[in-house]
Amino acid sequence: MHSEATRISPVLVELQIEVPWERIRHDLDSAFSELQRSARIKGFRQGKTPRSVVRNVLGKQVKRKVTASLVREGLEVAVREHELHPVALPEIETPTIRQGDPLMFSAKLEVRPTIEDIDTSSLTIQRKVEPVSEDQIEERIKQLQRHQADLVVPEPARPAVLGDLVTVDYTVVVDGQERPDLAASDRQIEVGSDQVRPEFTAGLIGLVPGDIRTLTIPFPHDDPAARLRGKEVRFDVTAKALHERVLPDIDDEFARDCDFETLAELRADIRKRLELLAESRSASGLREQVVDALVQSNPIPVPPTLVQQEQQSIQRRLKLLRQSLGEQRAADEPLPDGLAARAESKVRAAILLGELARRENLDVTEAEVDTKLEQIAEQTGKHVAKVKADYQGERRDTLRSELLEDRLLEYLLSRATIREAEPGHDPGQTGQPGEARDTEAAGVEPSTDDSGKEAG
Repeated sequence: MHSEATRISPVLVELQIEVPWERIRHDLDSAFSELQRSARIKGFRQGKTPRSVVRNVLGKQVKRKVTASLVREGLEVAVREHELHPVALPEIETPTIRQGDPLMFSAKLEVRPTIEDIDTSSLTIQRKVEPVSEDQIEERIKQLQRHQADLVVPEPARPAVLGDLVTVDYTVVVDGQERPDLAASDRQIEVGSDQVRPEFTAGLIGLVPGDIRTLTIPFPHDDPAARLRGKEVRFDVTAKALHERVLPDIDDEFARDCDFETLAELRADIRKRLELLAESRSASGLREQVVDALVQSNPIPVPPTLVQQEQQSIQRRLKLLRQSLGEQRAADEPLPDGLAARAESKVRAAILLGELARRENLDVTEAEVDTKLEQIAEQTGKHVAKVKADYQGERRDTLRSELLEDRLLEYLLSRATIREAEPGHDPGQTGQPGEARDTEAAGVEPSTDDSGKEAG
């Protein structure tokens, strides 16, 4: 087989491949010989069908099969010969076998770009560790105080006020039709909670058990609940119970309820945990920065197909996230500003990190994977044999990839210039990891369809 490669762009190569007639004839003869032994053709015993009959009956099928096999082999040989690294299926002009002629075809391949050099000498990043403030400690203590509060019926009885917990049943009517899928019973809602629509909680103020109140709430045209956008939704609410929180005093007894001997010990533990969290955020920020710096210092071209695949992956993750929050979006909605560019940057980073691992001989051995599995077993309290059994096949490969990524990032950080940043507010690091505002309207449970948080 003979092949020639023409680089159309840094990430696109066209191959011209030629298979000589002698090879084609050999493969055709082999295919027909095999069929002659195995084919079942009406009027002939198996293995006794004349070659000419096999050719007439199954000739087109055999030629298609031989063509596909030769095209596949020709591509594999050409890719090895020209040391290409394909990243997507090729575009091929399907050839046709003609008696006595070589089989000639072309294929376009998206390939990993050739990287002459990777610059890791100019990586400059900033380390920022936000100091823990007394306000943060106080806020955490207040959260614990709230968690330890007793829920009691107000004495003497009174109407609901901000901060109370009202237990309600409600039905929902949209466009004159009752929606049982959005109704709720025995739902406890805090008056004034930012996790429930403000119009709904405002309507709970002044209720006493036994009251029935109708709330009509207009939903905006851009509301996440797709089927309720631009509609007025009626809630028929029945108050069933009312409780208030009685907060404990913040003292040593309160600390003992939190498993500490003194309030001072509780405060010290909270400070330590917040400092560890700040250090973790700082380390995570350094890892992100050093990869971004690597990408900016090495503006290599990237294959469009890989970028498209990453964009689709981001869209799938966004869809799952939105569904978990009760939001619905059009399937063909474009990526939010910045995320499309982020997909390209992520692909570029993956290519650079892969090449860096090859050049610096950075790898993870099977023994190192086993050591990590032993650590996981110790942390989880499971027997190491059970953990190793759980991490087989693809899951073990994923763990190995994670360990290799850690090693690559350690290498990059060792090469980077790290400057200490001035402490200050960073909008990108507010809130707790994994924290998400519960946008459910009137306490409706999260759902993966439009019925999710549409109510209220």
